[in-house]
Amino acid sequence: MNETDYNTASAVALTPDYCVHFTEERSASNRYTYCLNNPLVYTDPSGEIFIIDDWVIGFFKGLFDSDKSENAWQSANRHAKNSAKIWGGLFVADTKKEGWGWQIVSRFTWEIIQTAGGFLTAHSVNMFGQVDNVDYGYGATVISSKNFNGKGAFKMGSYILGPEGIRADYKDHLFVHEYGHVLQSRDFGFYYLPLVGIPSVASYNWDNENKVNLHSERWFEANASKRAANFFDKRETSFDRTSFVTGSPSSYINPRTGYKNRSAHPIKGQFDNSDLLINFPGINLFYILYTLFN
Repeated sequence: MNETDYNTASAVALTPDYCVHFTEERSASNRYTYCLNNPLVYTDPSGEIFIIDDWVIGFFKGLFDSDKSENAWQSANRHAKNSAKIWGGLFVADTKKEGWGWQIVSRFTWEIIQTAGGFLTAHSVNMFGQVDNVDYGYGATVISSKNFNGKGAFKMGSYILGPEGIRADYKDHLFVHEYGHVLQSRDFGFYYLPLVGIPSVASYNWDNENKVNLHSERWFEANASKRAANFFDKRETSFDRTSFVTGSPSSYINPRTGYKNRSAHPIKGQFDNSDLLINFPGINLFYILYTLFN
């Protein structure tokens, strides 16, 4: 019958999977765990094919990798594992938060535009072999990528794409700030892109073009920082709010950098004349396109 019976009480399959898909994933060595032990999220109808397209892409990238940092088999498994976890991010929720089920429903309704953007971007980055890890935390999916060269991050919906080593860890203040945008997305829904997403990209480009540092003080960035500061101040007792806001050395080490956090994240915005361009619908989008092709 080619079926797999699953015992919901013990959370294991009753029959072993004869194919181990991810040799580098410790849980995959137990053949009684089905699809990374998450059958409600992942499926493998034939028992033989699971995220096969990413596996094949990864295999050939590893085969022709000039620096040979990993062989074809390792590359294939990494691609497929990351792809599976990106898919799983659609159903990850912060279960410690009351009404957490709405987080999942919201992704496919109220936040569908951001969800699609984040999901497709994450898969595209993974397809080109630029994803080295996918982490879950606080209802967000955090993707560590080689594309960011240790600077900045990109967020759409519940997907956060950041530099190598980024995890869902409050001790990394870059993650904390980006999580503030996740909270904004949940509240703003369809309005997130015109109110926050597009102006944020325009603001980032403005700073680069004009060699200024106004981005963190824009209202939408300050609002994200404030939401994140309030959230982690309540959730994590050792979260250093003062350091996060002012940029003073944090009381803990950032696990990504190996140093104390020293970047300020203002929670109150400051008006600048450029805000008129940055926040004006249509004009800001034209400005983004202009900076991209100029």
